[in-house]
Amino acid sequence: MRRSPVMWTILGCWCVCMSAGALARPDVEPLRLQGMDVVPVVGPIMQDLLDNMGQGVAQARARGACCFSDGSCDIRNQRQCERAGGVYQGNGTDCSACAPEPVGACCYPQADHEVCQELTADACAALGGSYSGDGTNCVTDGCPPAGAGACCIFDIEGHGSCIKLFE
Repeated sequence: MRRSPVMWTILGCWCVCMSAGALARPDVEPLRLQGMDVVPVVGPIMQDLLDNMGQGVAQARARGACCFSDGSCDIRNQRQCERAGGVYQGNGTDCSACAPEPVGACCYPQADHEVCQELTADACAALGGSYSGDGTNCVTDGCPPAGAGACCIFDIEGHGSCIKLFE
């Protein structure tokens, strides 16, 4: 079979150790290059080119935050991020997208008492708890003792104040 000049140029420029004739065979998938390993001499630039094959120019250049389970972050394209075991946050995002959601003291009912646990506001609401605010903790901002409550007194104009009382 005759080799395509375009394929020959691609293979010649990339120095891929593969017979161009093998790519012209009908039983070989044209996108097989995407998963092949590159000869170590070619280095990381070549691997980056192969990683981006089939994504189109705009997609290959699109990069964003890639968050890893250990809390680290790197700017990569989606394919590179997923291959590295990260979670891609979207094109154009920065590593602030990887910041964990803030937590605070959450008091929620359990059996006959309240439990305090440092959770996100959403997790606290899901337990039917009372969220004390971002950055609060159970040591200094724990749950009020049983029987405690607020007593609020308002004047005729709607102005008032509240105090904490115990039964």
